[in-house]
Amino acid sequence: MAREILFKERMPVAVVRDAQTFSPELIAEQCGWVHLFLEQAAPPSEWLILPIAPEISVFLFRDEHLLRSLLPVSPSFEQLIRGRYEPNKVLAELFAQAGEQPFPETLVSRLDQADLSSLWSVAPELRPLEEFLLEKLAAQQPGSAP
Repeated sequence: MAREILFKERMPVAVVRDAQTFSPELIAEQCGWVHLFLEQAAPPSEWLILPIAPEISVFLFRDEHLLRSLLPVSPSFEQLIRGRYEPNKVLAELFAQAGEQPFPETLVSRLDQADLSSLWSVAPELRPLEEFLLEKLAAQQPGSAP
């Protein structure tokens, strides 16, 4: 989809994806494949690949206050720890425990209503995304600084 947006719509694209691993070698390999596809559609200045290890939902487990506001039940200490390594699995367990299905749709609807601004401070991995977005925004508004 990112390649299509780059090629047809000529718009910058940020690809934020689950790495599904902590292995630097596997993450680099995954990024290499995405890089190959994207570079055929646009120069590297027009896109960003941001792998999140192991899964994007891990950020929720870094902000316990936010996490608890999104969950239908209170997580156990063990679930809080496991959530740092297998966040999607733990979230699915918690929503199933409360009888709130289907997951992840129920979480997504809660995320739509939540203030997620605290994630910028607990997730330094998002800094390249922030810089990319600010750069592209500044390019759209001549005379403004990022």
